[in-house]
Amino acid sequence: MVSSNFATINLPGGRTTSLYGVWQNGIGSSSYTLIGGTAEPLGLTKALIVNYDSVAASFTNLTEYVIAPGAVVSHFEGVTAADGGFNVVGMTAALTNGPSTGEWFGFIATNGAGFATNVEWTSLFYPGSDSTAANTVYGNYAMGIFIAPDAGGEQPCVATIPEPSSLALLLLGAGGLGLGLRMRA
Repeated sequence: MVSSNFATINLPGGRTTSLYGVWQNGIGSSSYTLIGGTAEPLGLTKALIVNYDSVAASFTNLTEYVIAPGAVVSHFEGVTAADGGFNVVGMTAALTNGPSTGEWFGFIATNGAGFATNVEWTSLFYPGSDSTAANTVYGNYAMGIFIAPDAGGEQPCVATIPEPSSLALLLLGAGGLGLGLRMRA
């Protein structure tokens, strides 16, 4: 940013793309992992993860995800490196409120061919809230906000995900400690 050098991501079909997270793959490295979302035909969106090399100005291993079945919008919001891949948080929306709308945590494994497509998604939902937003992730901590009837407006929260496949979620929020997990098929 200091040098004002910017790169445009041109995905096939002239789709609109937004990036919300950048992870530099090693101090001083020219390799980055980027996350966000891209619009498909008819306005549907998919979450995306892609590698970028700032020296070669090239993008590789573009992988797209629909986080929840029935979601018409999927978008990654934050990324952090983890052993063997990346932890990400994202959001989904469906045409009607239900199990395809919400916030999610997932571990995306890496291999020689790029990014795995079989991801186990964990729903992030602050117990008793009307809505929860996961805005970023660091290590196994998803951070965001929640809105609950008795919380006095938006409140910050941190979700600790012990392991990518765990069935436990510990949420720490302003005004209290809650334990909860809600898996969505």
